[in-house]
Parts: sequence; C-alpha cells; structure tokens
Amino acid sequence: MDPVKFLDSLQKKPLAYMYDNEDHSSAGIMYIRDPSSLEKFNQESILFIEKADEFLTEMKVLARFALQYPDDVQYLPVHIPNPDYPVCTYENLEDYPCIFDAAPLGIYLFGQDPYHTKGVIVKGLHNPFSLIDFTKYKFEWKLDEKGRKCPWIYFSQTESYPIFNLMSISANPITPIPIFLFAFVLFSISFNGNRVMSITLSRNWTASLVVFLSFVQSIDPFFTMFERLMLPRLHDS
Repeated sequence: MDPVKFLDSLQKKPLAYMYDNEDHSSAGIMYIRDPSSLEKFNQESILFIEKADEFLTEMKVLARFALQYPDDVQYLPVHIPNPDYPVCTYENLEDYPCIFDAAPLGIYLFGQDPYHTKGVIVKGLHNPFSLIDFTKYKFEWKLDEKGRKCPWIYFSQTESYPIFNLMSISANPITPIPIFLFAFVLFSISFNGNRVMSITLSRNWTASLVVFLSFVQSIDPFFTMFERLMLPRLHDS
C-alpha cells in the first residue's frame, strides 16, 4: 500500500486518527493537515492538562478533542460496518482499502504490555481498554508486491483487509541514545535536502512522511527503533 495515495482522503479534515473506545482515541497513526491544525490541538491539550483532575493520557485528549470538534477530526476505519459499533469506526472505510489498528490488533497479535500481565508477554488477548474484540477473527501474513510480510484480517470467509499498521505498546522506559536520534535527523534532512525542511516539512511531505514512517515501523526494525524513542509514554494500555 502506498500511503501517498491516501493524501486526498486524509486532507478532508484537519486531523485524522483512530477511535478505540468511548473515551479513547489513538494516534498510532495521526495525520495533521497544517500548522494551524496542530496549534489548535496543542492549545486544547494544554487546557485539558491544566484543568484535569484525573489520570492523564493522550488517548483521552484525542477522544475529547474529536467529541468537542467533530468537524476537525476524521476517524480512520478500524472495522467493517457493524451495528454493534459506532459509525465512526467504519464510516470512512470506502476511502481506504485497509484497516487501521488503534491498539487492539497489535495487542492481540504481539501481546499486551507486560505491565498488565505480571511481566509475561501473553498473546491472543482482547485489549480491555478497547471497545472492539478482535479475538474472534482470523489473521494471515501475506507477501506484498515487494516480498514483505503484511498482516491481513479476515472478518469472514469472503471479506478481508490488509492491516495498515500494528500498535505494539510497552510502558518500559527507554533511555534515548543520541546517535539514533541524530541518524533520524540526518535521514530527514537528506530526504528533503534542507535543514529547516527536516523540522517543518512541506504540507505534502509532512503527511507522506508521517504516514510512511508509521507504516514501515511495523515491518522494519530500523524504523521501529526510532518509533520507540519518539512515542510518548502516556498510554494506559
């Protein structure tokens, strides 16, 4: 799947990410259309942090932002149409030939955070924080046109979709290693040919690079290493 082909669909609203539960949304893959869209989200996040008297997670911030500003958020499809689940879990499926993972698919396939299972990695579990139970479906790894193994989900014998990303979460703290971060900056600079552009990418490259990195992190250990250094440790799953 070429994520660049999704840009027209992604640009319909300022932000795009995934629904996970009533008070949980996921930024495992998140599209931000422009700096002003990010600024608005950042301002609301700061207000949430200042006023909150509860356990803080970015997933709650994302969910409440979407609830407060529905015209600003497009939910990426995490399931096929099903009357048991909110419309937002599948309403945009026709725009994307795949299913996105808000967290439960990766947890089912690779195990929940060992923090919740007494230090042991246990696979095949339903994520208790997620609404949709994916344990009832079948999965298969298929080779794509480049010979890479890609996960597919079978909702029935006749309906299946590739999974665009897989979330694998660990709450274990990681000490950043400067050389890894420096390598990422070099990659970004060389990719765009401009030091400033490596920090504030053009509109199209921002979208393409964010989606691309989120995709390849599930299949390439090189990018997974960077992703682990960059993800905020605020998940409660």
